[in-house]
Amino acid sequence: MSPSGVGIPFAGLSLGGAVPLSDHEQRQLDQIERALYAEDPKFVSAVRSTDPKVHYKRRIWKAAIGFVLGLIVVMAGPILNTMPISIVISVAGFLLMVFCCAWGLTSWKRMTGIGADPDPRKRAKPSRAPKASFMERMEERWRRRHEGP
Repeated sequence: MSPSGVGIPFAGLSLGGAVPLSDHEQRQLDQIERALYAEDPKFVSAVRSTDPKVHYKRRIWKAAIGFVLGLIVVMAGPILNTMPISIVISVAGFLLMVFCCAWGLTSWKRMTGIGADPDPRKRAKPSRAPKASFMERMEERWRRRHEGP
C-alpha cells in the first residue's frame, strides 16, 4: 500500500501525482493499516503479494475456455436440428465467442502494456486556433454591429 493511495493506477487510469499527507493523516493511515493487518493478516499478505499480471493471465485463460465453450455451443445448434432453437443456440454461442475474444484481448493488452500511452501529457493535440468563449463572440458581434457595415 502506498502512503497516500494517490497516483496508483485504477483500471488503467492514473489519478495523478502523489500528494503528501499531513502528519496527522499519516498517523491515521498507519493506524488503519495496522488494524487491518491485525484483523485479517491473510488478506493483507494476499493483497500485497498479488501481481496484476497473474490476474490478467487468469482472465485470459477464462476467456479462452469461454471461447471454446462458445464454439461448442455454435456447433451444438445444427446438431440439435430443431430449426428455431438451433438458430438461437448458435447465435448465443457466437456472441459468447465474440465476448470472450474481446475480454481476452483487453486483458492481454493490459498485461503486456500494448496500446498504453506512457505519458498522456505528451499526446499530440490537434493544432487549431483557440476557440473564443461565448461571451467573446457576443462582444465581437456587438462591436461589429455598432461600428457599421
